[in-house]
Amino acid sequence: TRLTSHADWTRLPAVRENRVFAVEAGSYFSRPGPPLTEGVAILAAVCQPSLYDDRIPAGARRIPACRP
Repeated sequence: TRLTSHADWTRLPAVRENRVFAVEAGSYFSRPGPPLTEGVAILAAVCQPSLYDDRIPAGARRIPACRP
C-alpha cells in the first residue's frame, strides 16, 4: 500500500516491533457514550502493552503484514 511503501515506514519503532494495529474507528471513536470509553481503553492497551500483560484488546487487530 501507499503507506507501507513510504521510504521511512520500516524505520518506525512500531513497525520494527510488530506493534501496528487496526481499530474500527466508527465503532469506538465517532460518537460519545460507552463505545468511546471502550475505544480509549483499547488505545491504552495498545500504547502501553506492559500495563495490560501484553494482551491485544478484543477491539484491536494486529496487522502482521507491517513487519519490515
